[in-house]
Amino acid sequence: MKSIKYILTPVLAGIILASCNSEVKGPSQSELDAQVDAKVKSEVERLKTECDNNLMNAANMKADSIMAAASKKAPAKTQPVAKTPKTNPPKAVPPKQTHHHRRRLQNQP
Repeated sequence: MKSIKYILTPVLAGIILASCNSEVKGPSQSELDAQVDAKVKSEVERLKTECDNNLMNAANMKADSIMAAASKKAPAKTQPVAKTPKTNPPKAVPPKQTHHHRRRLQNQP
């Protein structure tokens, strides 16, 4: 009986392990390739979009800095400054002389 027990136990263990060890079929190689290609394409598009946005932002910043530098120089050259007309100070009006003042001024040496 002991010999049957020693023979029967490994056989039963082998049968149990064989039934649990069945291979699970996964996706085929072509399915995996299609999934990888789709992921790669989506990542490439995302990176292209991100790169384009970064380039556009850098170009806008450069254009803004050029415009700002040009605007600092432009008012002196391109935009004429409105000149305010010079106002002449009012002339001092001599006091009105009466005939008495004239005689006095004429009689002074």
